Amino acid sequence: MPPENSDKSSEDNQENLERLVAERTADLLEANEALRAEIDEHRKSKEALAQQRRQLRRLANEITLLEERERRTIAADLHDGIGQSLALIKSKISDLQGDAIFSGFDKNLSVILNLLDGAIQSTRSLTFEISSPVLYELGLVPAIRWLANHFLEKHELHVDVKEKDHVPSIRTDLRVLLFKCVRELLINVVKYAQANSAKVIIEHNKQQIRITVQDKGSGFDLDKFNTTAIQEKGFGLFSIKERLEQLDGQMILDSQIGHGTTVTLIAGYES
Repeated sequence: MPPENSDKSSEDNQENLERLVAERTADLLEANEALRAEIDEHRKSKEALAQQRRQLRRLANEITLLEERERRTIAADLHDGIGQSLALIKSKISDLQGDAIFSGFDKNLSVILNLLDGAIQSTRSLTFEISSPVLYELGLVPAIRWLANHFLEKHELHVDVKEKDHVPSIRTDLRVLLFKCVRELLINVVKYAQANSAKVIIEHNKQQIRITVQDKGSGFDLDKFNTTAIQEKGFGLFSIKERLEQLDGQMILDSQIGHGTTVTLIAGYES
């Protein structure tokens, strides 16, 4: 091949190579820009999702506090209205009891006073059930201990409450939610577990609090928990799980037929 043809062929090959490199570089730059745009969109979506989760937690906190404010208002009205009225009626009837001895009505008044004592006690108990003052005045653990005494008196369920180390002060919405969760779990023990005792273990570290409710009752099939159990008798558990997850917490459930149920509630202090 003549030298001039060889040089021409080399130049053509060089031009083709440069063109291919330029095209490939352009393709890579375009792909890189598309990847950057996708990453940026993903980051924005992730930030938007995080923002939505924060808003959901805030809304869940507000709903919990709003519900509890309503419950406290009802409890206060019950105590200050019906409770005090019953106490006043009892006082007036007690004043009449001495005179009634001479007219033969003292036995009837005694029956009425006994009925009033029962009504007053029921009103006080209902007031505490609706919204326990102990939860606000003394904190979560004393409120759970009060709850244990309440279940013993009302349902003959022996509840052993164990606090591992001193639990620090907890913000109101979380305190209210955990108290309601423990109450719901103990109600489930009474209704479904066929057990006469339960255990509540409260422990914590710097980041989170963990409450475990155990019973040695009948237990249930975990495989059916997400279907039949929710529809028939597991709604309380489902509700607890959902409310905890709204606060970035979790519920761990372990149950075996004939060997009882263990439910662990976990929530972070800063959720």
